Amino acid sequence: MQKEAAQRQHFAIERAPKIADVAAAELDQPMEEHIALVTRDTPVLRLPYLALVPILSDYVRHIDVEEKGPCAQPSFAAASVCRAWRDIMISTPSLWPVLRLKFGQGVIRHAAEYVHLVLQRSDPLPLSVYLEVPFKVIDANSVALLEDLLPNVVARAGYLDIWQHPPQDDEPHVAPLLGSSVLKFLWLPTPFLHSLTIRHYQVQGAILALLPSTPKLVRLDLHYFDPLHLFSPDAYAKLRRIDLHSSVDEACIQLLSTAAPEIEYLRLSAIHTVGPPGSLRVSPLKNLRTLSIDTVDDISPFPTDAFPALHSLYLEYPLHDTDLGHQLPALPLLHTLRVTCYDSTTAMWETTLSLILHVPSIHRLELVGPENSATFWTELLAPTARAAPNLRTLHIEDEDFETSDEIDAFLHFVKSRTARTGERLAGSTSLARLEFFRTRNVSKITEGLKSYIEPIIVDEHGAEVVIILLVGYLALPALLFIHLHLPQHPHDS
Repeated sequence: MQKEAAQRQHFAIERAPKIADVAAAELDQPMEEHIALVTRDTPVLRLPYLALVPILSDYVRHIDVEEKGPCAQPSFAAASVCRAWRDIMISTPSLWPVLRLKFGQGVIRHAAEYVHLVLQRSDPLPLSVYLEVPFKVIDANSVALLEDLLPNVVARAGYLDIWQHPPQDDEPHVAPLLGSSVLKFLWLPTPFLHSLTIRHYQVQGAILALLPSTPKLVRLDLHYFDPLHLFSPDAYAKLRRIDLHSSVDEACIQLLSTAAPEIEYLRLSAIHTVGPPGSLRVSPLKNLRTLSIDTVDDISPFPTDAFPALHSLYLEYPLHDTDLGHQLPALPLLHTLRVTCYDSTTAMWETTLSLILHVPSIHRLELVGPENSATFWTELLAPTARAAPNLRTLHIEDEDFETSDEIDAFLHFVKSRTARTGERLAGSTSLARLEFFRTRNVSKITEGLKSYIEPIIVDEHGAEVVIILLVGYLALPALLFIHLHLPQHPHDS
């Protein structure tokens, strides 16, 4: 070994003068040639086409709505790096996935050239289109330009986001007629459109139904845009997900239950003018798997058979102090319950407990922002409660576990649900998994469990996530199905 090392060292010493001569010769070259040599030898530029395109593809799909100029359109920025990248960008339609137009008062400079260039370079692929418009009516010159540009833009849109800025304090709050707004272009066929988002758009006036021909639309996301009746009934036929971020009435719910038979995810902020429990006259949502809603009061008006296939229920805001047993529709297949608990009052915890008692089928319980939870964990174990007998996973988010009472009550609950057969709460399955996301003092939980349950697996997945697998009393086959996974917030998908 020493002999081989000495030979390598001797060889390097002999080559050193030659390497120095080559470097000196390169430095004597004209500056332009030296720059070209360095550029050609840059590692990223030596990547083969098939390796570079996925990298560029990821980059060009991210836009910054606050940026202006070339930085707002990553495709143009990437095409300006060097000649090699420009050739790749221009010859690859998938690297021009985004078209963004921001309309204001006055002529829209260079809009026509920009639109034609993106449409040409991305042809024939669909685009992600972002349109920003002011609340007040656009001037005549801009309207004329829109009449020429937007039909082709809308026809190529796969994802379309229309954002109307709210009126300024000094502007009249009179919504424009739909016939003079950007929305009128939704009268046209949209053969590629799969996702439509409309933010804060207000219009008035009777018009023809929007989206008369949109065979691929599967997602509709409306922020403070109320008139669902503006859309053609055919627009709902293939919808899988609907997010409504404003209050809706009974007519809206009836429309969705009949016109959107394939809906799987529904987000409702609130239902106004509702009657007593079970009073809504709607058809069963047979394919609905996930319902995100503000409060229990908003779900109680649904009839008993409204949610035959519901798998996940997300409650977003504080609950009310009431006995829910006779007020909720049947939830026979509910697997996951997520409750936002930032207003952790005694009444809220009582309502949460009542809800859990109503759905004994849940396997996964998610609590976001729980505080003052000591009594809650104790009540879950009360002999009269028999709450969540099938619970397997407990997800805690934005909790501090500041007091010893909370920690002790939580540990007592976990230990009681993971005890050996015969010691565990009668009729309940064994709790198998704890997930902590943005939660403080998890180490105290871990230490408290290690002294009772052996073994446990603690997986710190980054700075904010800790997964604890309670494997001490699980049979080996159960371990085969354990995997690390942090569920996304329901609104992120």
